[in-house]
Amino acid sequence: MQQATHPCLHVRDAHDAHVIFEAVRQGFLTPVVRRLDEMERGTLIRPGAIFVWFESEDDSGLKRWTGRFFVIIAAKAIIS
Repeated sequence: MQQATHPCLHVRDAHDAHVIFEAVRQGFLTPVVRRLDEMERGTLIRPGAIFVWFESEDDSGLKRWTGRFFVIIAAKAIIS
């Protein structure tokens, strides 16, 4: 079963998001590598859960996040 990158964090601003992205980049937190299945969505998606993934144009990775409740902070907007 896949896990959230972090089960419960509050991201207040772009700096917080950047710290999370850097933690993933350095291997302290684990990114999501595939879409969540139905059971995982029911158990993992809740307030405060953080999911970080690397977008991919090929079929081997995630292309986008789809779900009922989500907030996406684009890494490109924060880093550039």
